[in-house]
Parts: sequence; structure tokens; C-alpha cells
Amino acid sequence: MANGYHYGIFTCESCKSFFKRSVMQQKIYKCIRATDKCRINVNTRTRCPSCRFEKCKRIGMMTELVRMSGERGGSHSFPSKIGGVRGKLRFPHLVERKSKGSKSVKLT
Repeated sequence: MANGYHYGIFTCESCKSFFKRSVMQQKIYKCIRATDKCRINVNTRTRCPSCRFEKCKRIGMMTELVRMSGERGGSHSFPSKIGGVRGKLRFPHLVERKSKGSKSVKLT
């Protein structure tokens, strides 16, 4: 189940970590069946890392959003594939804005 916005899409922690490791370590995988058509779901995702990584990219995870320096925190300002910048155009209801007072106001 997706728990956050990672590398351009909503994804679970395990897929986020797998994708980050794959990109940072510049892993090159080979399909276990040599077909590049393995079924990847929550039950089969650990069987073929090649097909899992390709599915990550196919559904929208972007390698350019992985910080190669290992630097933590913050959000990127890369536009998403569907349009807009995360939290600004695609999900304006999730952006918090500060009012003239010191309290945060959530847009709805």
C-alpha cells in the first residue's frame, strides 16, 4: 500500500527503498526468465528485480529524483509526468500556506 510520494509517484516504502538502492548503486539486473515480462505485484515483487525496476520506471518513478549524494530531506521541484510540481499544481489541497499570522492554514 502506498504511504507517500516518492520519486514522482505514490509508492510504498519497500518500492521506494528498492528503487533508490538500484539507482544509487547503479545496479544492472537481468530477468530471471529472460523474457522481461514477469508479473510484479506485492506477492511476487522480490522474485525478479529486473522486471520490478522496469515496472518502477514504467509507472512513473524518475531516476533523476534520486539524490546521488545521499543528502536527506526536502522536496524536489521537478515537474511530474502528469503535470505540475508536486504539492503545488497536482495536489494543491495538500499544500500548507502560512497566513499573515504565524499559524499554518491548509488549503482545501
